[in-house]
Amino acid sequence: MAGARSIIADWMRVGVEKVRVVSPFVGGAFGCKVSPHPHVALACAAAREIGRPSSSP
Repeated sequence: MAGARSIIADWMRVGVEKVRVVSPFVGGAFGCKVSPHPHVALACAAAREIGRPSSSP
């Protein structure tokens, strides 16, 4: 998940420590990559726009 955190942090222009990736899928399969897919950027942008999730844990 460290790879995904880094990519999302770059996309959103925030520090890696502010990014938390939750993925219930562990392991790999055909076509499985560490990098996040484009819809993740949309979800991040939407979450930022509505102020969710909050910055506190």
